[in-house]
Amino acid sequence: MEGDDVDTCWTFYAFAEVPASVWARWNALNRAGFDSPLLDAGFIRTAWEHFGQGRERLAVAQHLGRDVAMVLLDFSHSTRPCAFIPSQLPLCPWVQVAGACFVALLDSLQQQLHSPRLLTSLSCLDPRLIPVPEADWLRRVAHITTGAIDLPENFAAYLETRPHHAVANATRRIRKAAQSFGPVRLEVLRRPDDVTAAIQAYAALESQSWKAQQGTALTPGDAQCSFYTHALRQFCTAGRGRIYMLYFGEQLAAMELAVLQGSTIYMIKTTYARELRACSPGILLKWFLLQSLYGETHPVRRLEYYGPLNESQLPWVTETRQLYHLNAYKHPLLASFHACLQRIRHPQAKGKSSEPEAPRGGRAGSIPATALP
Repeated sequence: MEGDDVDTCWTFYAFAEVPASVWARWNALNRAGFDSPLLDAGFIRTAWEHFGQGRERLAVAQHLGRDVAMVLLDFSHSTRPCAFIPSQLPLCPWVQVAGACFVALLDSLQQQLHSPRLLTSLSCLDPRLIPVPEADWLRRVAHITTGAIDLPENFAAYLETRPHHAVANATRRIRKAAQSFGPVRLEVLRRPDDVTAAIQAYAALESQSWKAQQGTALTPGDAQCSFYTHALRQFCTAGRGRIYMLYFGEQLAAMELAVLQGSTIYMIKTTYARELRACSPGILLKWFLLQSLYGETHPVRRLEYYGPLNESQLPWVTETRQLYHLNAYKHPLLASFHACLQRIRHPQAKGKSSEPEAPRGGRAGSIPATALP
């Protein structure tokens, strides 16, 4: 396996130092490995540009002169570098060539980070892409349960596989929304020129949601709006971006940002009108979205959520799986010591993972650039 000996060498780049050719090579690794649009170089680079704090480094692994892996790391914590994952990125920004050994690559990365790096944390790993690894210097931390929908040949066949009560409730809410507000319809935007106005509409809708109370909603003109505008415009320019807008009569009820890759569509972000929640606009959005997929030029046979599932979504998914975080320690004894320390500090967590939560993109603390990596 590539990445399993001392011939693997890691090089680290600050944002301004990354040659354009490296991003092209990132995409080549992604296509040859995980092939996920959520790991597209443009998507990752845009997130770094909008949310980076200057302490991030793109790490590039080569084995005998050939690219075998890349990861975007945040060095905000002086002893604990972690994957750079602002909340806008659903997956760990790690790509590798097919056939490479993930554990060996991670080990080589650990060994080439300058001291005092006690552990490296990788957040939001998907077992479908990187099966949970086993090693005495690794500790897994459970993350969210997400889901997917495998689609049969037509929408009616899909509904036949769903619980009767869920289908009946959705049908009843469609009638209720139509009677109260007017016809329920879905608009699908694909053109790059439509993105800016659509993201502004999304921000206006989300500003009325619970996210506004938490301060995490999109706000016109903020970094999040700029990020999603740039990212969706890139995807739409490539013919892969989709913006779904569900209307109850003339009222915008819910929106979904998504990207297509091959026969799979990936959900990026969703919101709905809070005042319409009695009609379950989020569920109805997925209903009409799934219907629309059967009208795509190329058949779509899978939908990936990559967000936490709630009770109302469970009847509609055909598969669930748990994403995970991974703490990689410099030495197995350090991993054991850290686990014991956590059990002493948190005895009430008996039966649960004793590992600390891996951070989603560093924001606390700083270290001199000269100390990186």
